Amino acid sequence: MTAMQPTRKDIAEFFRLALIAGVCEVPALVRWADSIIASEQSPPFAFFDLSTCESQPVSAMVGFLREVPGSTSTDLPVFMLLAHCHRLARSGSLALTDTLVRLHRMAKSEHFPDRVEVTLINLDEDLYLASNNIHGTVAAVELAFTSYLAHFEPYVPDSSTGIS
Repeated sequence: MTAMQPTRKDIAEFFRLALIAGVCEVPALVRWADSIIASEQSPPFAFFDLSTCESQPVSAMVGFLREVPGSTSTDLPVFMLLAHCHRLARSGSLALTDTLVRLHRMAKSEHFPDRVEVTLINLDEDLYLASNNIHGTVAAVELAFTSYLAHFEPYVPDSSTGIS
């Protein structure tokens, strides 16, 4: 995989997906919005909403992110999300099984690439079998999930997103 330079809309979509997946801290989103406001003479209004959204429910933040103008690069926001999950997994700050289940549930409704959706389905099935002592272990599924996420490392969001 070769990483592309994300558009502003790609970054907004990444944040939207990360909020839904529960792998994003709101202050990172606010830092990104603030950086856009500070760097542009006339930033889109959505950034002002995002800059002050910390007390808002996640659903409001998701709505503000949808309002960011522009278009996304095919699949890039999903790849950025998976790369971010890999970074969190490596740091030990990601509940692997919970995240796997959330991503699997998101894959269809959020239109993840087919190959990603199929892998998440397979890993979720393996988790079900391991959790019910039918086949394999949860630790093996977590290792396989982390290994899969590692493939997306080239897409890790850079410092311009406010994610570190």
